[in-house]
Amino acid sequence: MINEKILHYSISEKLGGGGMGVVYKAEDTKLRRTVALKFLPASFSYDEEAKQRFLYEAYAASSIQHHNICNIHDIDETEDGRLFICMDYYDGKTLKQKIAEGPLKINNAIDISLQVAHGLLKTHEQKIIHRDIKPANIFVTKDGTIKILDFGLAKLSGQANITKMGSTLGTAAYMSPEQASGNDVDHRTDIWSLGIVIYEMISGKTPFQNDFEQAVLYSILNEEPEPISSLRSGVPVELERIILKALSKDPEDRYQHIDEMIVDLRNISITEQRDSLKRFNLNKKKKTKHTLYWSAAIIILLTSVFALWTFLDTTYTKVEKRKFIAVLPFKPISETDENKDFADGIHDDVIIQLSKIGELKVIARSSVLEYQESKKSLKQIASELGAGSILEGSTRRSNDLIRVNARLVDPETGENLWAETYDRPYEDIFVIQSDLAQKIAAALQIKLGTEELFSLQAEPTENMIAWDYFRKGKYFWEVSYNFEGNLKSAEMFTIACSLDSSFTLAWIFRSMAYSVVAGQSPSFEERLNYIKEAEFSLQIARQTGEDMPEYHLARGHYYYHIKNNLDSAIIETEIADQKRPNESNILYFLSILVSDKGDWKRGYNISERIYQLNPKGTGGLLLGAWSTFGLGLYDESEVWADKLINNDPESGLGYVLKTITVLLGKGEIERAQSILNEAKIFTLRDTYHFAIYQYLIYLYKKEFNKAVSVFKDWNYPVRWYFLGIAYKLMNNQTKAFDCFDSTRVIYSELLSKHPDNKKARLRLAVAYAALNDKTNALLQMAQTTEDSRRQFEIDYIYFNILIDEHDFAVKLLKKYIQDRTEPTSFMIKNDPRLDALRKRGDFKEALKMIPDE
Repeated sequence: MINEKILHYSISEKLGGGGMGVVYKAEDTKLRRTVALKFLPASFSYDEEAKQRFLYEAYAASSIQHHNICNIHDIDETEDGRLFICMDYYDGKTLKQKIAEGPLKINNAIDISLQVAHGLLKTHEQKIIHRDIKPANIFVTKDGTIKILDFGLAKLSGQANITKMGSTLGTAAYMSPEQASGNDVDHRTDIWSLGIVIYEMISGKTPFQNDFEQAVLYSILNEEPEPISSLRSGVPVELERIILKALSKDPEDRYQHIDEMIVDLRNISITEQRDSLKRFNLNKKKKTKHTLYWSAAIIILLTSVFALWTFLDTTYTKVEKRKFIAVLPFKPISETDENKDFADGIHDDVIIQLSKIGELKVIARSSVLEYQESKKSLKQIASELGAGSILEGSTRRSNDLIRVNARLVDPETGENLWAETYDRPYEDIFVIQSDLAQKIAAALQIKLGTEELFSLQAEPTENMIAWDYFRKGKYFWEVSYNFEGNLKSAEMFTIACSLDSSFTLAWIFRSMAYSVVAGQSPSFEERLNYIKEAEFSLQIARQTGEDMPEYHLARGHYYYHIKNNLDSAIIETEIADQKRPNESNILYFLSILVSDKGDWKRGYNISERIYQLNPKGTGGLLLGAWSTFGLGLYDESEVWADKLINNDPESGLGYVLKTITVLLGKGEIERAQSILNEAKIFTLRDTYHFAIYQYLIYLYKKEFNKAVSVFKDWNYPVRWYFLGIAYKLMNNQTKAFDCFDSTRVIYSELLSKHPDNKKARLRLAVAYAALNDKTNALLQMAQTTEDSRRQFEIDYIYFNILIDEHDFAVKLLKKYIQDRTEPTSFMIKNDPRLDALRKRGDFKEALKMIPDE
């Protein structure tokens, strides 16, 4: 068609083409302007559906006037009946062409994303869904303006489909799960596709790739994308969160409207620009004619500065040291139960308020409680806690009137840095806490940022009864490790929410509590109810609390305990840590997550931060023991575990960690048994983990009847999985079959409601393998993630033994030995699940690969 004249258009060159048409550059001889003409392919001349879609594109695009959407001028027909659209011609490249040249700069990618999002905002306002957002349909002009092209698959909300029932249209790699499965779609399908495009701009590849379209669709429906931070360094955590949120498989978990995504993209754009400006200013060098004068002046000044150095250094050190603060328990002025509870509650509240100040490092509450009745001097307490300043106070509550006395002291000198007495109605409690925190900041020469000030001044609720129940919930949340205590916490938060439905912080903690309870629940049916409560609470909290660090922490718990999505849990918790960097509870959870991921070194580094903030608490000790175990430092791990036992013997956590270290790290099976026996005398609070490790000891000793007896009175659903393994190893095929069949039923039901639970999926695959159903076993294992297979690698090796893939099982074992830093020797040499491989030559070769421990 080049050099042809069609109507009043003179065609000069072909620009490109797609499934719905070929595009040419042309001159409009009437209006003397350059345009682009898109022709319906000749082969579609008699395809009514194609014609209808082509006409619909013209209608959809022409009805939207926006600078980020390609302008449509006209639709016409050639003499031989071929339809074409006349649109603006732009000089530049498609985004597909730009990505082919390499991943984009972060700032550039964010800018493009924002422009596409603004175009989609206008589109969605017109009730039009694009349905084919991809780099080939995004044009980047030479001046950087984005134009969204090709509305060939667009759909008007509420209009009947013009496509075939159940058909999947659009390039497979960019389809949303609902689009890939042929289900109804809404505007959130465009949000998914934009998430794919952002991922590709940053990493240079799409998250779901395969040579076959059906395999791509399967991945979209069943697999999680590889974390983008593992593909490219320097990707902002917030950008990764935006991408993951856009790529939530359930549309309800995505951005519900594109304007929400725009807000987050704009915020990160501002941050990136500010950081770039800082880097520019740091690197910029100015040379002027005054350079010599300035040099001379600097030499003179340096002499004076040097003379002042000792004084300034001492002053600076003192100022900075004072920012490490311990808040001692507030003393009730009168010893009534009401006054004791009030003093206890306000102590916790003040610590939380001060923790919102980024420059302050506040010793955790659990580390200062032991000083409630202490006769030690402030100087001695400060030395034990590593604090540079101490806040102490007293309180009284009489009906609806309260008094709060507080003073900030330099423990070295005894100097009063600040003091205040508040006599107010109880309803002013939040005003008092806010004022107290702000004045302490001023006394410590801390300038509060806008966000910090807003957070300090925010009043969580106007209902003081709701606030009292919230504090009760916080108490159970902080002291409980078991199912019953966490459930009690959730119930208190529920009452608080019922008294004030706008109490965002209560909804957030309710979600966290139910997420943990769901993970601990011994009842499958109750677990499903707890999951619903956690999801509902998170949904309510999101409406007003999306910017709060506690909200992101709650999302982290949800992803970890319910979704079994470790990467998303880490990202959400990192955001919480960024927003509140010195909060020991956030750091505690983050350390658990990164250790589960296998990043033991980072886990240990975080545990050191926790120990600094909470030297008397269990969190830093627990994580110190766990991370040193993962690093193979078994003696150090045992020292940490002993400290934990001495600090909190009743929790059982120290005994559990010491058992793990002695059993799996040092391979001392009898000593591990004696540690468990001692634990059962001192505590019954952690019966879940005691049972698991007692089972493992019996398993490694090949005392399978005793292993079975461990779960005699156990109600946790996972018991059927463990029993199935024990009976299988006993060669009791009938009972093994019954147990694995129960496992199949339980996990199939769980996965029907929560298909992204990777741990359940892997155990279901093992169950099918044990039931000799290789087809379903492979189908289930194909839907697990590499992350879950790495986390439960011995189970994955056992799975391959069960399906008679022994060669592959040994290959996995060798890779396991090469890749792991945590213990391998004792487990591999003693785990009876691997006995089927032990006579093989390649298995013996694998054993030689194990380093001396």
